[in-house]
Amino acid sequence: MKYLSWIFLSSVCYGNDLVLSEPFFLDQETIPLHTNADMESSVVGGDPVLDTSSFVYKSTVRILGRGLVAAPAPGLEGKTISWRCSGVYLTQMSILTAAHCLPGLLNYSFQGKTYTAKFASQKFEVFSVLKAGQSETSGVKVTSSSRHPRFEDLWYTKRADPWNPTAEVFDLALMKLETPLAYKKEPVSSIAEMPTANEALILAGYGKSNPSSEFDVPELRQATVPFIQRLLNNADFVVGKGSFAKPGKVSEPVGGCSGDSGGPIYRNLINGKLAVVGVVSRGPDDSGGGCQSALTIATGAWPYLSWIKETLEKL
Repeated sequence: MKYLSWIFLSSVCYGNDLVLSEPFFLDQETIPLHTNADMESSVVGGDPVLDTSSFVYKSTVRILGRGLVAAPAPGLEGKTISWRCSGVYLTQMSILTAAHCLPGLLNYSFQGKTYTAKFASQKFEVFSVLKAGQSETSGVKVTSSSRHPRFEDLWYTKRADPWNPTAEVFDLALMKLETPLAYKKEPVSSIAEMPTANEALILAGYGKSNPSSEFDVPELRQATVPFIQRLLNNADFVVGKGSFAKPGKVSEPVGGCSGDSGGPIYRNLINGKLAVVGVVSRGPDDSGGGCQSALTIATGAWPYLSWIKETLEKL
């Protein structure tokens, strides 16, 4: 089974001779820790988040990335590509997201040939509001960022089974903000250990809500999804109601889609608040049901606590 990253490229058309390919889509402090004792036992198929006082709204963000394509890159040299991801407002000045939301490489085809390009430069902004166009015309700038040092853009070419890899993927990144976020945003400031079997979790993001729609307005949505299992690498996990063993389209899919990459998966605390347990990483490709598979693979935050703490101090 092949996987597909759920990053979302902006809807810039470069003509029929050029096709941007996987992993892109055409459109693109102190942290309290929590053990299982603290837990209560855009998202396709989810619900819009309408309450700005909710924890999901307060700590889930939209990320817009822009990259200037470096030479040599036939058909793309000097052009700016933009993409959309989601993220977690982790501390007053930092965002936790997926490493592939800070891409080092761009795979594409031009006039029938396949190329891999690099970016000469990248810029990121973080947005707070529920829906694009609501009050907020510009985001907060990201002044520095760090992907996990062991993440590789083409990691899936080095795994015998990228669907359920035995080796870790390290799909995590941290961003430092120029200023704290406004619009009633509050950091989640809390990381939880891995969930237990069948535990109900909350997946949130600004991804596509309709998999068949080529264009849509980024809107914060959330969905309740069950924990299925850890992957063989013991650092990633899968959530949803689809079949992990035999992925395919389901009649009423609920889960992540393009634009949800980096978005949080939350656990409920017994005090009524939320803790982040991981971020959305990927899902099956179209042959496995894609966004309609009701399956979302996430990178756990708990296995990388040391890296998160050390990186926050250096950003």
